[in-house]
Amino acid sequence: MKFIAKFIVTVLLLFLPWGIANASENLLGSKDFSSENGWVAWMPKAASEAGCTFKFENGRVIFKSVATTEQKPSFLQLSKVVQLEAGKRYKIKLRIKSNKSGLVPVYYNISKPPFTIYAGAKITLNVGENDYDCAFIVKKAKVGEEGQMCRLMFFWGGLKDADIEVSNITLTEIK
Repeated sequence: MKFIAKFIVTVLLLFLPWGIANASENLLGSKDFSSENGWVAWMPKAASEAGCTFKFENGRVIFKSVATTEQKPSFLQLSKVVQLEAGKRYKIKLRIKSNKSGLVPVYYNISKPPFTIYAGAKITLNVGENDYDCAFIVKKAKVGEEGQMCRLMFFWGGLKDADIEVSNITLTEIK
């Protein structure tokens, strides 16, 4: 019996460091949403005048989307600057609480015009609080756009009259 216990402990000690070394790190630095962590929430003046709101609170981003005649998916944006490598595959995981179902486009793009998109995915929301994930592969930069500052962007504007709460985000490389 002692032999079996020693064998199990030995196997665990051999493989535990390998598992830790190969665990992907969160490339966003933190699971928390906050301006201190580099997250930026943006909406046009028409959205704020209509009553749309964004706020960072206790590591979450909470927003209310009010339907307007001008509303489109890019109407409410949440972004963070992050540099990813072309040709690599990445996975986003996050928790979303929503009173509306719908699509949330996610892009990895240049932070300034022409806003070239190097990767994209869509998250299909269901009503309630759920964990979601999506994966994407970053395309090679166009000639003349190499080394540009890029950002991870979420477009929430397609969710009209919605109350949304987002938390626990991770971005990891899939190896």
